[in-house]
Amino acid sequence: MSQTTASMEESTISRFKSSPNNLQLIKELDVIKANAASLEDRESVLKDFLPSEKHSTSRLYQLRIIANRRRKLILRNSMTYARSIIAIVFGIIVGSLFSALQQDTIGALGRSGYIFLSSFLVLMLSSAVTIPDGFRQRITLFKHRDSEFYSGTVAYVVQVVLDLPLSVLEATLIASISYWWVGMTPGANHFLFFLGTLIGLECVGQAFARFLCAVSRTQVSANVASSLCILLFATVGGFMPAYSTITWVLRWLSWITPVSYAFEGMMINNFDGASFFGLVIVDKDGTSTVGNVDGTKYLSSQSLPRSQWGTNTQIKIFDCLMLFVFAVVLDCIAIYYQESSRDWYFNKIRRSRATVARSKDKEGNRGDKLIEDDAEAQVKSGEGCMGPQSLAVSNLSYTVNIGKAKNCCKPRRATCGSLLGPALAKIAGKSLESPEAATEKEETPVKELKLLNEVAARFKCGRMTALMGQSGAGKTTLLDVIAGYKTGGVITGDIMIDGYPKEDDMWKAMNGYAEQQDILNPYMSVLETITFTADCRLPSHVDKKAIINSVIELMDLSAYVDMIVGHEKEGEGLPKHARKR
Repeated sequence: MSQTTASMEESTISRFKSSPNNLQLIKELDVIKANAASLEDRESVLKDFLPSEKHSTSRLYQLRIIANRRRKLILRNSMTYARSIIAIVFGIIVGSLFSALQQDTIGALGRSGYIFLSSFLVLMLSSAVTIPDGFRQRITLFKHRDSEFYSGTVAYVVQVVLDLPLSVLEATLIASISYWWVGMTPGANHFLFFLGTLIGLECVGQAFARFLCAVSRTQVSANVASSLCILLFATVGGFMPAYSTITWVLRWLSWITPVSYAFEGMMINNFDGASFFGLVIVDKDGTSTVGNVDGTKYLSSQSLPRSQWGTNTQIKIFDCLMLFVFAVVLDCIAIYYQESSRDWYFNKIRRSRATVARSKDKEGNRGDKLIEDDAEAQVKSGEGCMGPQSLAVSNLSYTVNIGKAKNCCKPRRATCGSLLGPALAKIAGKSLESPEAATEKEETPVKELKLLNEVAARFKCGRMTALMGQSGAGKTTLLDVIAGYKTGGVITGDIMIDGYPKEDDMWKAMNGYAEQQDILNPYMSVLETITFTADCRLPSHVDKKAIINSVIELMDLSAYVDMIVGHEKEGEGLPKHARKR
């Protein structure tokens, strides 16, 4: 069988060498070699191209190119315009609900409800629309950041700054439609404070969503946490129940709740100095007032948390400022955790790492020294190859855990005893399992799947190597492990560059890894995508335009330069072959 396989391989190689395609490829390679620069010139060019610092560009330049890209993404995203429409719809719905309020007891309570509902809706809307966008952007951010395209902090600051105009627009639409419709206190100063408070809530909602995106592994967990927290904010916000009626165990939550500050500030803004008819105010001493009552007295009956801190003007300004303090604090924490994600979380995002665990020899020594079989790779071959001469792997294995082995057993019918028995036994402190069953459960082995089994390979400089095999053979897995894009499971073996262990800094400088399913932003064109990559990775003194044109010509993408990448699953944008290139 082995002789038949060997003869088939030799026959295939022989036919390929004599084929017209191979002869044409040899001619093209000869032309490339003839026109290639000398070794010294190529090393000089490479030295100029490789950045001397962590990033190829300054933070100010990164700020400019990321802001330009972010602006295009916002304008081309349909959700941007959908958010404006949602804000208009919310403004119309809320305004119509409270449009018939009078200057009486019911009207005062209704305006309090309008203030609370506006605060709750703005916080919920801003958080709900930011989380999905944040997770979409996070995948691209992690890939760019780990390739040292730009600083993650700079990208975060750009996101905060460019999201602010949309927050102002949403708050302005809701406030402009509903404020005058409901009949709130007239006057430009009262309206502007109301608008400023809604903008502060928008900033808090978006900052809270960005914080959840930074600390959550999945979008589902972020959505659940957002819903629970916003519901808690609404419960202790100070409308119903009032602050004084909240039990002392939970009352402290009002001091860390943005809705509480917004509600208090807008209540003071609307009722301070106003006059209502037909109010019945019961003071702490039991007295009541019927008839025209000043709005300040109505505020005193609402037991606002900070009513004794100072004048009403001072308190409402403090409340508005606290909203922006909440936003800044949440964003600072989110930046910290976003940068910490390089080391400790979200293994589903593919992040490169320097090398694998060193394999051990029979004496237990690790293979940090030069591999003798690959020692000749250090000697310059003289064929004009620049930089490292060989990439070699030895005894490379990759094993993943696929859970515990399941014991095959006959399913039992559910009975009252089988359902209630475990619960009653747990209460009594007893176990229903027999010693044999408990021992069998403890000894259940963990199932492991070995995807790579002691693979050895060598990739020589200046040669194109084709990795072939049937579907599921492990071709992509092998390349991912070599490139350092596998973070789960156990990887053992050696990855060597010129016979020495692969180092992270050298690897990032010398390799370019195109994944099988690369991450491309669907709202950018081909030219804009390549230009953004060149702006991030190339220093300022090189001719970027010439390099971009050369890449487009080399990849045969001239016909698709101005085409938007689009969503592949929806069948729009680039065809699959162009997307791969």
